Amino acid sequence: MAHPGRYGLSSKWLKRLVLYFKQQGGDAIEVAQCQQPPQEREQHAALAQAYDLKASLGSDFHRPCSWIELGRNLWLPANVEPVWTLWQG
Repeated sequence: MAHPGRYGLSSKWLKRLVLYFKQQGGDAIEVAQCQQPPQEREQHAALAQAYDLKASLGSDFHRPCSWIELGRNLWLPANVEPVWTLWQG
């Protein structure tokens, strides 16, 4: 699931959406983005844990511009499993 913090949902509705996503076969959620508030990253990490989803990160870098730096502030919390573990042997 990409950009879960950008849907404008309350915590309650975001949990419902993530549950539905998981029930439909979803296996990962974007936990980290550039220029993201720390509490949002924590919320998305908690959702990944609660619904047994892998975690991804996204730069949202589509072209050079003054308001996004490629890779700036991108890291996953230690308590989530990265999505790329699905690709390993």
